[in-house]
Amino acid sequence: MHKTNLMVTPETTNKIDLFNVLQDLLANYYGAHTKPLANFDFPIATSKELLEALSVLQSENYTTIGDGIFPEDYQDVRLQLVEHLQTQNNLAIARIDQDTIDIVAVLFEFLINDPSIPKALKKLIAPLQIPLLKVAILDKTFFNESTHPARNLINKLAQAAAGWFDDGDRSTKSLYGHIAFIVQQVILGFETECEIFTDLSEEFSAYLKREQLGAELTEQRTTEITKGKEHLWQAKEQVTTALTQRLSKFQAMPLVVQTLIEEGWKNVLLLTYLRYGTKSQQWQQQLAVVDQLIWSVQPKVNNEQRQTLLRLIPDLLRQLTEGLNGISYDQYRMTQLINELQSCHIDCLRVKDCSQSRLLNPEKSIKPKLTHNSQLSLSNNTNKIQTTNQILQLVKNLQIGTWIEVTQDDGRQVRVKLSWKSEVSDIYVFVNHKGKKVLEMTTKGVTKMLQQNQAILLHDLDIPIMERAISALLVNLGALSKYSARDISAS
Repeated sequence: MHKTNLMVTPETTNKIDLFNVLQDLLANYYGAHTKPLANFDFPIATSKELLEALSVLQSENYTTIGDGIFPEDYQDVRLQLVEHLQTQNNLAIARIDQDTIDIVAVLFEFLINDPSIPKALKKLIAPLQIPLLKVAILDKTFFNESTHPARNLINKLAQAAAGWFDDGDRSTKSLYGHIAFIVQQVILGFETECEIFTDLSEEFSAYLKREQLGAELTEQRTTEITKGKEHLWQAKEQVTTALTQRLSKFQAMPLVVQTLIEEGWKNVLLLTYLRYGTKSQQWQQQLAVVDQLIWSVQPKVNNEQRQTLLRLIPDLLRQLTEGLNGISYDQYRMTQLINELQSCHIDCLRVKDCSQSRLLNPEKSIKPKLTHNSQLSLSNNTNKIQTTNQILQLVKNLQIGTWIEVTQDDGRQVRVKLSWKSEVSDIYVFVNHKGKKVLEMTTKGVTKMLQQNQAILLHDLDIPIMERAISALLVNLGALSKYSARDISAS
């Protein structure tokens, strides 16, 4: 579909008679291109005769929707109709009805070719062209009224289809099966009364509400899990930063101290952060233990420092033991490390440089890493295209609820919605139409997907598809040269 900033809206369609506008534009178009079929010398079919003929075609063109079987080449409805009327009744089609047929055919072509509708569902929706044509012949307000029952049903079907991907489920409980049922009811039940569209639209809305409720709950759980992971990552980052600031001041540190911190006290700090935060008294106390531990193994150059260490040791060992017990640290391992620490303290009291015994470089401390899982394997192509910065900015501005279609390594296409993104950890979480997480990527990863054509954005899904189709038709027929944007679109 041609993308345009013009859009027909409920507020503006009341300002003009869209059918007359489209007729006028269509006449100009045919004058510059090819003319419609001539009426020959046959009598003109009445609306009743035309609708009866369309009902016959509606039934003939329909096959078993439940099996998803449709003609690969959906024939031109007008050609079929002309042939039927001339063969059965020697009747021709009035010019206004020809225009209606052509307008609906072009609108439906835009609708079927809209990239937001997956291919498998396009085949399901295709047979609705004739019912829509019958509606347009019966009621020309179909073009103006965005709330028309038939348009409303089509819009709902297309909106539901936008997030669907073919998982092979064709059951009656699936979205595919429910759309098939709706189309089947229209084909078999619609003659001239539009109430069927209202009834089916309400039924489909109830189904979507149930499905969306389940999807929203699943998505909410997915988001909460992701937020929890990010909070944990932030906690690990905070703990690592706090410990690195203290340990980096020393070129070397006794192995027992490094082990106590990395194997045990790091987790004590992590638990404290998660429970109380960095502004709490508990957090400050646990950091003070680290400072005391580090100071306790530094050489003591005078008697005053040695006396201070002697007074400090009992309380330090008590706090270490209580903290490690609080995280269920291995008792045997803790006893072993406490004994080694006491040996270091004895060396320090004897004015020995205990920092040089049993060394471990502080730079080897474990740092948390945030991983971003993805079902896509992105290439390491370093070639930059001119639009990289534009794509990057586009990704940064992606709104929650944006749908994209991703082509995976096996060629399968899956549609996912941006469910959550973090300014802290640079995580973008995408879920499918059932609310289940499909992708978790960084800004860079999403940018590469779009840049390398592994993903495309699905635009304007918040705008009903019939409004998009009418707007596109107006633009393609040259509405801008004859009608002002104020007349046909929102300002």
